[in-house]
Amino acid sequence: MIQLKEGQKVLGEDGSLYEIEKGDVLTESKKLKEANIDNATRKIFIEYVEEIIENVIDLQPGFNFDSKGIWAIVRVLGTMALPEDNPNYKNILKYLPKKFNKVLFDNGGGNTYDSAWMSIRDEQQFKIVNQAAKNLGLI
Repeated sequence: MIQLKEGQKVLGEDGSLYEIEKGDVLTESKKLKEANIDNATRKIFIEYVEEIIENVIDLQPGFNFDSKGIWAIVRVLGTMALPEDNPNYKNILKYLPKKFNKVLFDNGGGNTYDSAWMSIRDEQQFKIVNQAAKNLGLI
């Protein structure tokens, strides 16, 4: 089950665009291909990525912002959804933003795939990371 916000648009496998109405819940009967996030959430993600990139550069001065660097940042964002007692979460703790909304990465119930971050495609995640790098003057 995937819970989405009212007004959020989702793209079904059949190519149809659905707008979520109040109380809508997507079940296994509707195949979800992609969910678009609103601009406010996108800006929040960009702020998080900017802070993560700054932390990475501070801790690893030789960090190269290339395709492997983009993947590393995306992996940090994906790991933010893990429980705090997870060893992988503890490994990236030094790179995380000081304050972040964990609900954007994990809606609860242990299923991170229904979160706002995981509901967008890889291309959108890379665009967010690239936009943050542009804002920091790295690209």
